[in-house]
Amino acid sequence: MPLPDRPVSHASIESVWGQQVHDYTFAPAGCTVSGAASTVNATVEQLNLDVGDDDPGGYLDAANNRLEVPTNGAGFYTAFVRGNAVNGTADTTETRFILRLNGSDISTGINTNQGGTNVTVPVTWMGDLVAGDQLTVWAQRKGASSSPAVTVLSFTIVRLGAELGAP
Repeated sequence: MPLPDRPVSHASIESVWGQQVHDYTFAPAGCTVSGAASTVNATVEQLNLDVGDDDPGGYLDAANNRLEVPTNGAGFYTAFVRGNAVNGTADTTETRFILRLNGSDISTGINTNQGGTNVTVPVTWMGDLVAGDQLTVWAQRKGASSSPAVTVLSFTIVRLGAELGAP
């Protein structure tokens, strides 16, 4: 289906244009997923993404711990990862979460470990995605002490529109 253009004067709102505008505005494409905990060391490791908390478009590929943009899913997206780290040595190690697009780092977040206290590590990103693009979350311990247990508490992507537009 082609992207909607500006409406023609007196056109029915029930046209294809109206339906697409409705979908972009009131039900934007995207998903929220999460994953089981794992322990990370100094080596960067891919994290579990195996629970589709809200995934009406079928983005989650749980077998491969990734999100994949479906056919007709291209557009301008925002992404937010809420990571959690616990049990890394307090004040001497950090946990770094990494968001990758098709195997390349696109955004990172890092926070200092606090022993048995849960520490949130946020990662954000905005950009264009096309059908078949794959998003994965990775993590690693920074520093030479106890390795933290890490969890992707939530990973949300939302298509904001087809592209950035002029004001």
